[in-house]
Amino acid sequence: MSDDTIILKPWYAVNDDPMRYEPFNARESGADGKAHIKAYHRMQELWREANTSKEDKRRTVQREQTSWLIAITKAIRGTLHNGKPYTDNDSRKWFEKQLAAGLTDVFFVNGDWAKGPLQTDDIVGIICWYNNGEKRYTTIDIDEEDKPYLTEKGLLDTGYQKPEISDNRLQLERVLRHLAIIADANTPTRGWGNYFRRAASEAKDGDLLEAVSLSQTGGGIGSWYDTPAIDLEETKLLNHQLYIERQHAVIYAVNYG
Repeated sequence: MSDDTIILKPWYAVNDDPMRYEPFNARESGADGKAHIKAYHRMQELWREANTSKEDKRRTVQREQTSWLIAITKAIRGTLHNGKPYTDNDSRKWFEKQLAAGLTDVFFVNGDWAKGPLQTDDIVGIICWYNNGEKRYTTIDIDEEDKPYLTEKGLLDTGYQKPEISDNRLQLERVLRHLAIIADANTPTRGWGNYFRRAASEAKDGDLLEAVSLSQTGGGIGSWYDTPAIDLEETKLLNHQLYIERQHAVIYAVNYG
């Protein structure tokens, strides 16, 4: 019997309906511990899907697909400004449609940078400029099966102008190294300190997206917010600064890096 068959056993052999999964019955089925955990997580997923509004699902998908919009933006910039072949095959038809409409420039926004230019129910998007003076943005929507697709919308801020922003690698590195010092002094191991130092090194070397990825502090058990250092006023201030610098770094890296 394959491992996949064993993992599926609790919620399809014990009960045809995964939502009726019960730990006792799963154990009685002879499934191992991993299968038991898999069944429990699947039940949680199905419960969330059944009790989540379409708007919340769409925002979740937008978060999950942010990397796709980043890839599209970088591919557009490479083609429009550097004459390179368009590299994102999943959005090629969309891009060809934009070119035909006279696309001249793009600007990726998310997080706080999306508040204002985008409509209030969107958290990420690509703002597009056209040679006829028109401006609109592309974001992610979901179909009836919750599958993502690209959709175009009008800007909430019709007078939006593309901002010129600076490279903030030094500011991001400074915050991360300061957090590393605090982590070393206020956590049982050097794990979080090393974590922040790795991210700081990437920021110094100019790989801002990698620095942002490495500086994720999490929100669950064992996260940075579970450490004794989190109660320090200095840490609270630095965490806020890290949040601002990380967002700035993403916007700079995607649009100008």
